[in-house]
Amino acid sequence: MKKTTQKNFLAVLTLALLGLTASAQGFYTNGGLTTGTTTANGSTTSPAGYTWSELQSVGGSTNTNLGFGAIFNTAATTNLRIADNFTVTSTMNLTTVDLFCYQTGSTGTTPPIDQMRVQIWNGDPSSGTATVVAGNMTANIYNAAGSGEANMYRIGNNTPGTTRKIWRISGNLTATLAPGTYWVDFQVHATNDGSIFFPAVTIPGALTVAGSNAKQYSGTAWAGIVDAGSTQAMDMPFILNYQAFLGTESFITNNKMLLYPNPATNVLHLKVNYNATQAVPGRVEIYDLKGAKVLDQKLVLAEADNYPVNVESLNRGVYLVKTFDVDNNEIVKTKLVKE
Repeated sequence: MKKTTQKNFLAVLTLALLGLTASAQGFYTNGGLTTGTTTANGSTTSPAGYTWSELQSVGGSTNTNLGFGAIFNTAATTNLRIADNFTVTSTMNLTTVDLFCYQTGSTGTTPPIDQMRVQIWNGDPSSGTATVVAGNMTANIYNAAGSGEANMYRIGNNTPGTTRKIWRISGNLTATLAPGTYWVDFQVHATNDGSIFFPAVTIPGALTVAGSNAKQYSGTAWAGIVDAGSTQAMDMPFILNYQAFLGTESFITNNKMLLYPNPATNVLHLKVNYNATQAVPGRVEIYDLKGAKVLDQKLVLAEADNYPVNVESLNRGVYLVKTFDVDNNEIVKTKLVKE
């Protein structure tokens, strides 16, 4: 570590003792979609500039649902919605919500939707006790200028094709969320009044991820989203962009978890020391030295005690890492150097 970097880090820790608060733009991602540039059997490479989002087959079981509906139509005869949960650990000012969708056979150069509705619940919308704390199912919050290609094609297992281009669609939603568990609930309208589909979280080598519990509203009732092929519960990918407020504090290291490589360039691995803790990692938060949260991501076990985190999008510098278990209890705080 360069001396100047060390001085900057110590300065932040000194300011932390004064209880200062920092804020900056951050984002929460509920899971990934890309599975790489080659199909699972290695036979077909994706078009240049794109990756596949390929349904997975593991141990003789194969996911078969390419996507799930969350649409309304002009005739008001269809009213499908999708909801999934997320956890806020420090007060955030939500600014936009990004979703991922496709329309089979669409050949347009812009997302095939013209309306987007989003609301946030303070609990499971199917519980009968949760209430809406932000947004509604009437206002169109679609931000066409902030939307575009996700540079992925949705395909079945070892069934390459380019008829399902995935789009990232963005909606403007302003809300201040205190720490707690929330559910994001959404639906869209297709420009041609047809069908739009939302692909589930897709991780190479896995049929599902731990804690998957997304739900779909049929127009009359909620039901868990389950893949018809594997019968596994699904989670839905979405991104919450927000202004994060963090009371800066001293971050210390311990022997419960190892981060490697450190410095890291593309992928950071979290290795759990089960001799020091019995906690099962569930989520990681990464902060810059101004105290701004720049990454909030669910952890997915890759092998044994190893949890990979993609940090390629982070700028070079020193970061502070907080890891939480599946019950949202903090396990460890430590430092990361991004090259």
